Amino acid sequence: MIKETVLCYIKNKIDKDKYLFIYRNKKINDYNYGKYLGVGGHIEKDETRDQAVIREIKEETNFDVSMSDLSYLGKIIFKNKINDNLYEEIMYLYKCDNYNGILSSCDEGTFYWVNKADIFDLNLWEGDKCFLKYVINENDIKPFEMILNYVNDEFINQEIIK
Repeated sequence: MIKETVLCYIKNKIDKDKYLFIYRNKKINDYNYGKYLGVGGHIEKDETRDQAVIREIKEETNFDVSMSDLSYLGKIIFKNKINDNLYEEIMYLYKCDNYNGILSSCDEGTFYWVNKADIFDLNLWEGDKCFLKYVINENDIKPFEMILNYVNDEFINQEIIK
């Protein structure tokens, strides 16, 4: 069964040029340890992707959001061939332009508001750079689909499906 997840990049309400990133530095066995990511996680059984992104934002940040605060950007399929095994994950990408609440600490990492001009200087997964341009783009973007191919955690290429 392919793992399904959600990922959301939250835009700062006051400084519109900043997005919330979590630096994954609190769990030693974290696959994403040392990387900067948006807020997100797995989709639970009997949960829609929209319900999952709202839940994950609340759990990780303490922010309350509704679907009117979110924009669905696209579907990313990660394929990572590790030795002879293929790991696949489907991730649904969102952007959040509004939220209520006060940012809390998270047991997965440390939060940073990052200026969009500095995002590509962060320690990111190389494939994340392929879809982050859709996050920081202010133009109306139709939802896209892409495949990000890795071999032994090394980024190989992207394939745009639509």
